[in-house]
Amino acid sequence: MPKSLRLLLLLGLLAVIALPVSASSTTYSNRATFLAALSSSFTDDYENPNYMFIQNDAQMTAVEGQTAYMSTGFSNLDIVFNDVGSNHSYCAGCNGSFILNFTNTTFGTPGVGVFGVGFDIVDVNQGYFATVFLGNGMEEQYALPPAGSFWGITNPALINHICFGLPNCGATTSLSFALDNLTIGTP
Repeated sequence: MPKSLRLLLLLGLLAVIALPVSASSTTYSNRATFLAALSSSFTDDYENPNYMFIQNDAQMTAVEGQTAYMSTGFSNLDIVFNDVGSNHSYCAGCNGSFILNFTNTTFGTPGVGVFGVGFDIVDVNQGYFATVFLGNGMEEQYALPPAGSFWGITNPALINHICFGLPNCGATTSLSFALDNLTIGTP
């Protein structure tokens, strides 16, 4: 084999080795299967009496301290409401978009994120998306399933934050979405 061809093959091999590897996400429609993928987890059922019906992002974040909340359709409008009986759920104005950030939690890697995020969907309009931002800088987008469903995601690259709203993290004040039993966890 000519020396120039060997050099070209070696350079090609080095280029392939240097390419970043994208860890793929796994999505879940069943809470038990999702929880089985986690070694430790925290679930916020929104029953903490320190939650108020209407609060700002800082107050919402401070109650459990595991997830940072930021409403994006409405400014600082986080709502914890009774959905059925005395069960409570979370929404951002109940027709607004929001971001959940997982970089400052005891169930993940500080500054990077958590391995898994899952929740029960209480209410959702068609057209509501989850744009997932990973710890490696990649992002993924998912249309959310209907109300009454569970949706979860795990990724070895860790989940930094998730935007809920229009595609590509678009803000909205016209689509309803509410969640309950937000679970985050480690692999």
